[in-house]
Amino acid sequence: MNRYVLRPRPPRRALVLGVAATVLGLAAGILGIVLDWALVVVILGLVVLAAGIAVLALLAYSLAHHSLHVDLDEVGFRVHGPGLDKRGSWAHVTRVALTPDGSRLVIASGAIKRTYIICSNGGDDPVMKAVVADIASRVAAISA
Repeated sequence: MNRYVLRPRPPRRALVLGVAATVLGLAAGILGIVLDWALVVVILGLVVLAAGIAVLALLAYSLAHHSLHVDLDEVGFRVHGPGLDKRGSWAHVTRVALTPDGSRLVIASGAIKRTYIICSNGGDDPVMKAVVADIASRVAAISA
């Protein structure tokens, strides 16, 4: 069985905001305590620090848990991720289509059932290219 993991792009804007809020909040909190500023400045700094840490924690959570797993074996396939669990057999696959940019793959099983594999990193992602090549070889072996 071959297992592929398609991970989302790291959200750079959230990373920059989280780091900036953490640094600014920490600086305001420490300077407020050391320089004996008003209590409001210290509290505001600690609130901004907490917000920055929360953004960074959510960023780490999303990177760890929002990935798409594609399992391929001789019998069939399984695509699973957050809120998704699709399975299918190679014997029931009627068509496989890839978008021109290579970022989306559609596996059709009959007239209605579709399984979508979407790579947020685009078609140039090496994992997506490996998934496409593996599925193409399996479908070619079944149809031959």
